[in-house]
Amino acid sequence: MPYVRHTMMTFDPSNYNSIMSIADSTREAITGWSGLISVRAVRVADNRMIVTGAYVDKAAADANVENTRTNFGKTGEFMTEPPVQREGEVIWSYDADDQSA
Repeated sequence: MPYVRHTMMTFDPSNYNSIMSIADSTREAITGWSGLISVRAVRVADNRMIVTGAYVDKAAADANVENTRTNFGKTGEFMTEPPVQREGEVIWSYDADDQSA
């Protein structure tokens, strides 16, 4: 069953470009993560974003925890609060053809 992990990050808005630079630098690395379906980042406030990683199942999500820390952990220096994480199995979805940005 597909599995997602949502991470809410609160950061100093003056560091937004630095955070996005780190995210952009991970594109090549994440293509090799086994079981990763997609990653989406949504800026929900001037100082906050929610990053969602979708995986084929919970085992794949758990297997990629260290990859996530290695590649996205660098954003931690820009956070003003500890990240908030929620995760679980996908119980309903709809996807149009290709929603990639």
